[in-house]
Amino acid sequence: MLALYTPWINRGFINLEWGVALAARGLHTSDDFRFLQAYFDSGNANPLGYPFLLAITYRLGLPGQAFWTTRIPSVAGTLLILIWGYKYSKITDKDETKIFYLWATTLVLHPMIFSFSTSTTSDITGPAFFLISISLLSSYFLSQRSKFALSSGIALGFSTCIKYLTPFFGMSFAYIFFALKSNREFKKSKLLRDFGVFVVAAGLVLLFEIAWKWSNTGIFLTIGNDQVKPNFLDVVSWLKTLGKYLSFLGLFCGFLPIVYIKSVKERLGSPLIRSAFIAAVLSLGWFFSRPLSEGELDFGGGFPLGEQAARVIQTYGFLNAVILVFVLVKSWQANRDLDRAYIFGLIPFLVLISAARPTQRYLMYAIPIVLMLLIKEMNSISIRLRWLVLALNLFGFSLISLFGMSYLTSQGNASEEMAVWVEDNNLISQTSAGAISPHAGQHFWGVEKTELRYEIIAVAPSAESGIKERVLHREPMKVLGRVTRVYLLREIPLAP
Repeated sequence: MLALYTPWINRGFINLEWGVALAARGLHTSDDFRFLQAYFDSGNANPLGYPFLLAITYRLGLPGQAFWTTRIPSVAGTLLILIWGYKYSKITDKDETKIFYLWATTLVLHPMIFSFSTSTTSDITGPAFFLISISLLSSYFLSQRSKFALSSGIALGFSTCIKYLTPFFGMSFAYIFFALKSNREFKKSKLLRDFGVFVVAAGLVLLFEIAWKWSNTGIFLTIGNDQVKPNFLDVVSWLKTLGKYLSFLGLFCGFLPIVYIKSVKERLGSPLIRSAFIAAVLSLGWFFSRPLSEGELDFGGGFPLGEQAARVIQTYGFLNAVILVFVLVKSWQANRDLDRAYIFGLIPFLVLISAARPTQRYLMYAIPIVLMLLIKEMNSISIRLRWLVLALNLFGFSLISLFGMSYLTSQGNASEEMAVWVEDNNLISQTSAGAISPHAGQHFWGVEKTELRYEIIAVAPSAESGIKERVLHREPMKVLGRVTRVYLLREIPLAP
């Protein structure tokens, strides 16, 4: 993991990462407390958990101005997820070593895990502390030692302080407490006491974050509450978003669900039922592949293919998701306690996040769990087919990760170099950040503007020659050696 991720962690910021870095600077020392405002000015809607982790790295003496420093908590979060996977497979499977390494290799090469593990965002660390919390709680039921209930509650509270989505997985914790107790001898008084310790520990950590933020920034939970809070009354949008989430979750499984298609066919019975089932699934998948009116459930700006290709890929993802349902049913029927706990939490999680603003990053909570369940069930598949699909999956994940990281790195570095050029040439107070505002906004934030004379735009290479205004500087963005976008610093066109 470190060998793969380290070469990419010193790239420039992208997609509002700069606000997180400045917020950590504000938490690091009271002299720079005003930098907390940058977190909210940049549009970040997450709690302050990740900036707090980042501030700790600054306290340890690591260089606060280096890009790679800001990604240490994310890389550490991936390490925590790997630790969770090892403990999970060790508890639930006899052949834990093989399952763990197959799962770990798949996870580390996964494009979503790869990209967010090398980013200054909360999308890895929130799920990491959530998974560690469940792991500690399972240790509590194995040992009946109260310290595990306490530490699990603290980890849960801190996960929620990093990302407010964590409570949506609450049914997993409920299952562990109230279903697993029947399989082991527990004194009712002890169980209730330890349950209270767990809840109070999680609640106090979360309440401290909310209260501190409210008193120091005037923000109660998050900015843009109207955009991110769930809307359970808009049932049509809710269902459309759920279908889209299922498509992307299935897509994030790669080729793994395909190995179970024979088992699904056997369950369906006659050829007529199979044909009708496949037609219905593909039709629903095509329906859900239509773009949503808001949110980030799409392939982003770096997708090299057209809209129709994107819809075909998402339809395949929906087919994967339907097959995944059969796999989850099979895992449930195997009567493994921890598997049931994760499945019991996964379904409400997907339903609840579908009522809020859609974004594929939320699926980071589900990806490690779903990949683990898929790989664990592979023992029922022929060895040849199993290894063929695994090899294809790893190859596909590797190619997409290479393309994605090249795109993100080029975007971050080109934006940073453009901002540095503007700064070095004393034009920062006269320039609108424009196209690089989400990526290199730290150079422009807090700068008092005089007369805006210049702006930064992004154009395709083929459109660069059509710019009529004077261009002072250009920064090409190269993806795998090919220029896909050019950032231009040009004079602001005169009003007609």
